[in-house]
Amino acid sequence: MIDRYSSITLDRPFAIADRDIEIGFPANANDEEVIAARGIVPSLDVLCNVHTPNGTNEMSVLFYCVRLRQVTSKIHAKFSSSRVDGATSPNQLLLASGHVYSDLDELLRELEEWRKSSPRFENPRCLYEDLEWYDILLSRERLLLIRKAVDLVPKHNGMPPKDLLELCLDSATKTTLLFADLFERKRITYTRSYFQMIFTAGLSILFCLSAGETTDRTVASEPLNALAACESLLQTMGALLPDARHYAILFEALRRHFARPLDHKISKLLLLMAPAVRGVPMVARSCLKHKS
Repeated sequence: MIDRYSSITLDRPFAIADRDIEIGFPANANDEEVIAARGIVPSLDVLCNVHTPNGTNEMSVLFYCVRLRQVTSKIHAKFSSSRVDGATSPNQLLLASGHVYSDLDELLRELEEWRKSSPRFENPRCLYEDLEWYDILLSRERLLLIRKAVDLVPKHNGMPPKDLLELCLDSATKTTLLFADLFERKRITYTRSYFQMIFTAGLSILFCLSAGETTDRTVASEPLNALAACESLLQTMGALLPDARHYAILFEALRRHFARPLDHKISKLLLLMAPAVRGVPMVARSCLKHKS
């Protein structure tokens, strides 16, 4: 778990390959069913093979989250092996772009299928049984996937394709607004992981809007609302997580500069601030690479 978390956060290949992890799943059954099976089946391994759950149970959320982590692991492993920096000729660039889009489409479909298979609880007892939380998980993983595609796809004049920017902007906006709604209703609390998610989503929105062709902000009211929500969330969580406060200050400065006419001020500020900010997410590095 530590390897997966740190590798995804730092955008580095896994130190432990999936093929080297061999452990069985727990029984997909309630405690009462496990107790009742004693004396009938010889072991939990046998129970796992013969027991068919009838609707949701105490293990449904765990299995659902594990399936998502399997997709996340596949996303990271696939794109970590898809670096295309060596592609130079038009044919190589076309093939490289095709591979990125093919992987993106496949993994987006897997995420959608995962979301359709979510457990349904008639009376959710906690956040983890709530469909809105599953929507946040889906949006977060979509953003992770699309950001990787944006980072890897061959660029034209230093910029990724417009359709990928639109996908990234949509996912980042939805992630922020979904989380802000639950946070405002006190359905979800603050953690460093959530802080990083919102910080990354906010930088993604800034990058996509600054890379866009239009300067008419009236057509982007929802992303701008999401930026305001990002700033508010980061300030609130930053006050509760002292070591994250400087990230909140950085984002506030970037958002204020973005509110001015677009003239590369965002990328210049990122270039100045990046050496002092450790672990800046991938989209910030993209800003430095493609906008400086």
